[in-house]
Amino acid sequence: MARFSLGGPHDPGGALTARRPGHLFWPVTSLLRTCGLLFKSWPDYPSWPVTVAFRIVALGLAVSALVFSSGLCAGCLRRPAPLERTEFMMDTVVTVKAFGASQEALSEAFDVMRRVDALMNRYSEDSDIGLLNLHAGREPVRLSDDTMECLEEAIRYAKISDGAFDPTLGPLIDLWGIGKRADFIPSREEIERALKLRGIDKIVLDPKTETGFLKVEGMKVDLGGIAKGFAVDRAALALKRRGIRSAIIDAGGNVYVIGKKPDGSEWRVGIRHPRKSDRMIAVVEVSDTAVVTSGDYQRYFEKNGVRYHHIFDPATGEPARKLISCTIICPSSTRADALSTAVFVLGPDLGMDLVERLPDVEAVLVTPRGEVLVSSGLKAAGNVRVLPW
Repeated sequence: MARFSLGGPHDPGGALTARRPGHLFWPVTSLLRTCGLLFKSWPDYPSWPVTVAFRIVALGLAVSALVFSSGLCAGCLRRPAPLERTEFMMDTVVTVKAFGASQEALSEAFDVMRRVDALMNRYSEDSDIGLLNLHAGREPVRLSDDTMECLEEAIRYAKISDGAFDPTLGPLIDLWGIGKRADFIPSREEIERALKLRGIDKIVLDPKTETGFLKVEGMKVDLGGIAKGFAVDRAALALKRRGIRSAIIDAGGNVYVIGKKPDGSEWRVGIRHPRKSDRMIAVVEVSDTAVVTSGDYQRYFEKNGVRYHHIFDPATGEPARKLISCTIICPSSTRADALSTAVFVLGPDLGMDLVERLPDVEAVLVTPRGEVLVSSGLKAAGNVRVLPW
């Protein structure tokens, strides 16, 4: 069996090299020579009993240092175990895995997301958004700072996308009832009536009075396309403030990674195959960024061979048909959430044009024909791998 040496007189390069059997392990011989305990004959040293005693003490100290150093190196090789917690909230399963975290840090991350959900869940009448919708056309409603900020972001991305992302589709979403009623397809007249209640120009936000107002009675704001991303951003910020440098938050299609993995490599995030639930269509390698996917497979029903899903085109009032999956990669989960909906609606051409115009935004798009499109920045970085259909 070969032994190994880490440098030394017979290993000038200092690399790990094989030594012949029978040779003393180099660190031991070197240590003995250093302490003066490896010599040809004891009589060479006239006062050898005292000298040896002194050198034995030195040897003990040196060996202790070597063992301590080896212990440190062994500790370096052991990866820290992560803390992980999973809860159901925001109508999905949320998992947080963090390295070097405490249970208190994980609790704070979930508390932050739970608070955002409580503020922006429009199906709760005492939430900010529930009250805003309830008083539409009648009076302004006091809003929390978080709700005000999220609404401002929603309006911003509605403008950036020329209305492809629209936070005022509440009446249309209720009309279709995807996931709540089976196989219902509304009439064209019903769709048109619901669309008359949409429009970000009908939202009035007043930061001075900290209020919001919907101009038309029957209007309903729905932040389902951005609030989850907003909550994930807030949770990530809470973890970072507690000194967490390596973590992943997965909120059902909304993924955010903090830093890199403990071994220094980037996180590998899989993008689900839109037609095969047990497979991935692509894998991206990322750090300190959000990866958010919108797809027609998340909530849908099929009737007469047609798939009706929950991502609506505000221009038609019907499910968007130009893509079947849209993944946005960018530093903000809020931004990625809104843009994943907007680009899904815009389709491969206009959607990718929007992605290419925006700084620090990348995308992986899947068309109904099964074509996978990757943005130029992601291609250039070489950190995406498209898998066979």
